Amino acid sequence: FSVLAAFFVGHFVHRLWQAHHQAGHQLPRPALCEGAYLIAFGLVLWFYRELPYASLLAIAVFAASVYTFAWQAGPISRLLNTGPFQLLGERSYSIYMIHVFVLSVISSATRIIERLLGLDLHVPAVIDGKDIDLLSLSVPGLTELAVIIVLLLVVWVSGLTYRFIEMPGQQFARRLFSKPRQTEQSAS
Repeated sequence: FSVLAAFFVGHFVHRLWQAHHQAGHQLPRPALCEGAYLIAFGLVLWFYRELPYASLLAIAVFAASVYTFAWQAGPISRLLNTGPFQLLGERSYSIYMIHVFVLSVISSATRIIERLLGLDLHVPAVIDGKDIDLLSLSVPGLTELAVIIVLLLVVWVSGLTYRFIEMPGQQFARRLFSKPRQTEQSAS
């Protein structure tokens, strides 16, 4: 429910921004608004499990982010308009679609390495009442380095899926749903 509600709230807030933008309004104190949003976002993340109606509060914070960052007026917006963040935004759908696959491959590979070399690369943990195994390389800094490598790998693989799957899919959809071709119109 909350995902569907967030979609409609996001759309409504974007339309509200469009109306304000077309009317010539400005975001008051953009740096303060962006900073306040980041603090609110951080607090919701930090206290999410303890907050009553947390999903509704998260939707409100999401709505504030859509409105605030649509203006692209503050220092955080300027940072997000730089090349690396633009690249991540361009590939965000591919990142979303491919990250679980990459993590699954890495998890399987570490299990094989454990068996072949007789290593313990996983530690048991309980998260949300569920027993899980976490990858732990037990050398200071090595697990963090592995996280960075995994993030880079996800971005790299998403670049491939973006170029060879997502973009061709978008082009196919544009052709499929574009105006009828001249030959189809004359046949009617």
